[in-house]
Amino acid sequence: MNEREFEKFWDKVMDGFGKPFIKKCVDNVYDKIDKYKKEDKIFKVFFESLDKEQLDNYNKIAYEQFVYGYTAGILDIFDHHTEFSLKYIENNKEYDFNWDFSDALVGELGAEKFGWIDRFSKKIKIIKIWV
Repeated sequence: MNEREFEKFWDKVMDGFGKPFIKKCVDNVYDKIDKYKKEDKIFKVFFESLDKEQLDNYNKIAYEQFVYGYTAGILDIFDHHTEFSLKYIENNKEYDFNWDFSDALVGELGAEKFGWIDRFSKKIKIIKIWV
């Protein structure tokens, strides 16, 4: 496989993992929060009591905690613990996500405009939380 073919293959594999990962681990969390906001009386009262600035602060904290606390934590296990591995298998050939595709899966999450969240999330876009 030449370099160009590998880049196309790499994009296919990384996006093939990233899209459902974002749907299940990011958007699903926000769907649950939205459901609680509407259906749970305590959540409903809480969210209705917030002004725009408070709601923006809540969303920033929720983003930081859920996305970078939860999802990045999961990916970090594979990035820093070689005893655990994510594999992609095609045509009886095994590829390791960490070594063959990405040196830091966590970095695939939040790259502005190019990361999995910005490209695949239907709920959020990257918020510059460290500016």
